[in-house]
Amino acid sequence: MSKLKPHNYHAGYVAELRRGPVLPGGKRGWVTIYNARKQMLDEDGGRWVTVCQTHGTLLNHTSQCAARATMKGGSIKFCDDCRDAELGGEA
Repeated sequence: MSKLKPHNYHAGYVAELRRGPVLPGGKRGWVTIYNARKQMLDEDGGRWVTVCQTHGTLLNHTSQCAARATMKGGSIKFCDDCRDAELGGEA
């Protein structure tokens, strides 16, 4: 595990960015992409899953490209709790 990529040792890890809400201490939360099967997650919506590490929200994708686009857009694109925090100021 590294401070730059703290989830890279997880099964099915693909990529991650700090794109979540601002947390206490001023740092942003992590958004991570996994191979759903290797992470033993539901594959109904697609093989690739984008995860808000702060709230545990999952979003499946049929392509890794789509998962990366969601990750780059930040967790407010798919996590209701992050969206509320961004608007209301609390994570």
